Order: sequence, then C-alpha cells, then structure tokens
Amino acid sequence: MDLTARTLRSLLAAAALGLVAAAVPGSAAPAPQIVDAKGDALDGNASHDVHSVLFTRTPKGFTVTMTLGGPQTTQDGVTYEISAQTSTCGTFTIAWSPVTALGGRDQIGMACGTDGTTGEPYTIINVPPKAKGSTLTWTFNKKQFPAELRDGGTFTDLRAGVDPNEPVFGIIGPSSLGVPVRLDDAVGKGSFTF
Repeated sequence: MDLTARTLRSLLAAAALGLVAAAVPGSAAPAPQIVDAKGDALDGNASHDVHSVLFTRTPKGFTVTMTLGGPQTTQDGVTYEISAQTSTCGTFTIAWSPVTALGGRDQIGMACGTDGTTGEPYTIINVPPKAKGSTLTWTFNKKQFPAELRDGGTFTDLRAGVDPNEPVFGIIGPSSLGVPVRLDDAVGKGSFTF
C-alpha cells in the first residue's frame, strides 16, 4: 500500500470517527423538571419570577437548583418554595425566606420520621441554599433524612413558587389562610428519583 492510499484511509477513518462522535451526544446538561414561563411573576419582580427547577443526583444525595429571573429578593415577606410528593414520606417541602425580622428561615419539611417533641410523623431540617446570581442551590445528603428516605426515593407532583408572607417569621401567608395567591407558580412534569 502506497503512502497516498494510507493517507486517504487514515483521513476516511478520522472522518468516520468524527461523524460518530458528533452523532453521540456528550454530557448534555440535564433538563429541569420544572420549567415556567419567563416574566410571569404576579408583581413583575424578576426576583420573584421562577424560570426553572433542576433536581440532580449526587453520590451522597441530590441538589435542587431554582433559577429565577434575577438575584434573590432582599425584600422581607417573601418565601421561595419547592414541593414534591413521595410514596414513603408524603410531602417534601423546601421553604426559604431569605429576609425576615428574625433573620432568614430555611426549613425543609418532610411528612415522615418522628418529631421528638410531639411524636408526630414529621421532620424538619434546616438547609440554607447557596445563592449565586439568579440561582438558589440546596444540597442534600441522604443521611440528613428520616429512615423512610435514606435509601432514596422518587419525587412526583413537582411544584415551585414564590409566596408572599408576613415579614416577622416568614411562615404565615395567604395560603395559610386558604387564599391561593402566589407571586409565581410553576408546575413540573415527570418525576425525580434519587
């Protein structure tokens, strides 16, 4: 085989490998499980406008990243909330009020486990998010969870929103009074298994 034939064969092999590499996607970014229309916050504030929420598995648990239209609010009386249902633990809720009269509130509530005070099947852990630009990211280790979730689980009925509330504790808002008013509301599709 002469030099021209070997060169041509090498070029054809390289081109074929290039086509295969282009046809097989690399590590494409995962799609968010919750996606909401941009610019639809009730009050027009970009900090209250949920764009998406992405749940991502990690070796020890998972992260939840909420992307907003702008950086987190510095206004008191606002709670960012993400909720999901589980078959083993009922409702899993992330509720974060960055500014209240008493500081911030960063509670994660789970309708399983046992509260040491009341004996009721409810667990609350405090996990503040890391805020960077217009994203809020919560990182969870399965060891933080009650036994019902330590081996993993599946989240369904995914929802996210931004709620107005009273500015002292960041707990009582219109939904507490049976009035379903949110500054923004986003409903997810599918599920997330960790």
